[in-house]
Amino acid sequence: RYVASARMDDWRYRGTEQAVLTTLFAADWAGGEPTPADDIAEARWFALADLAEDQLEPEHRPLLPALRRHVGVAG
Repeated sequence: RYVASARMDDWRYRGTEQAVLTTLFAADWAGGEPTPADDIAEARWFALADLAEDQLEPEHRPLLPALRRHVGVAG
């Protein structure tokens, strides 16, 4: 399910007409453990209520309130 989208202030695209758009989706968990691959060093489950804004990259912080609203977690 679609949750939210936000344009990212990506340094690689500053001063250009291009931009990065991050789109956040929610899905039902079917099981298993998250596994990092070639594009990320660590992947793990966490409690959304325990996630602090400063734990996110600044560009992704605008998505956190939308995620919390979507799952009904106060922030």
